[in-house]
Amino acid sequence: MLVAGLSMNLRSIDLNLLVVLEALVDARSVSRAAEKIGLTQSAVSHALRRLRNTCKDEILIRTPVGMEPTPYAIELAASVSASLREIESAIDRGRNFDPTSSQHSFNLRVSDYVVLYLLPKLFYRFRCEAPLARLDVKHFDARQAAEPVERGEVHIRLATGPTQQAGSNSIRVLEDRFVVLMNKAHPMARAPLTLETYLALTHLKVSLAGIGSSAIDDALARLGRRRRIAITVPSWLEMREVIRTTDLVMAAPSRWLSLEGFRDFAAFPLPIEDISLQIDIAWDPRDTADPAQVWFRSLIQEIFLQL
Repeated sequence: MLVAGLSMNLRSIDLNLLVVLEALVDARSVSRAAEKIGLTQSAVSHALRRLRNTCKDEILIRTPVGMEPTPYAIELAASVSASLREIESAIDRGRNFDPTSSQHSFNLRVSDYVVLYLLPKLFYRFRCEAPLARLDVKHFDARQAAEPVERGEVHIRLATGPTQQAGSNSIRVLEDRFVVLMNKAHPMARAPLTLETYLALTHLKVSLAGIGSSAIDDALARLGRRRRIAITVPSWLEMREVIRTTDLVMAAPSRWLSLEGFRDFAAFPLPIEDISLQIDIAWDPRDTADPAQVWFRSLIQEIFLQL
């Protein structure tokens, strides 16, 4: 914090003068200060005059033993030095992000679709590569799908349109399709699943449009058809036991079939064409070149590539 005596508005100060001030107090000489910061002696003399005018203090005074900083200049330079070191450290961290020593906090929002198979892999890699960093994961609110991503936050979400979203940058990392899951003891578990058969079944539906399954109802509506929905739930997660113990069927991402707990179902391709799931990583454009964010997005992309 700057000393109390410095009461002028910082916006009116050329911050380069603070660099000169630090050099003058340290070197106690205009010529040595000029050499230290790579300016001409004339430029430093001019900066000293501006400092004296701005701070209403002599900054450097001539004494029998040479030039000496005033008490005010010493106090001010101490505050300036601490601030300059902090700025230099921040810039250095930005240019040379090292996940192994970073204590950076990362913010992630995810939709249900990626939670089951992404987060365990992400947590493992994150803990191995950035053991001192923090990761704050929140559920993706589908109602915010059209809103820009906040700075410092990454969204992993089902896409509902083009990869580029207004106010955000994004990249498509995965495409998937729906399968229809049912109890293996279901009467229709051994028959081919046609559209007519599918519509005759009783369905469990995930309610949030951003989760993805409402695309099925939209596609059916375009065909002038509709399915029979008995139960509507807000999330796909933990619906396995419902399907396992009832005659209900559920549309789910095909990649879930490789996960533990999903291999015990009868699974059929969804008998409706042109319905797919696209996953995007989205971020604020201002974070595009941020080294910490670049590392974090790359980590997520690597996991998707392995899928």
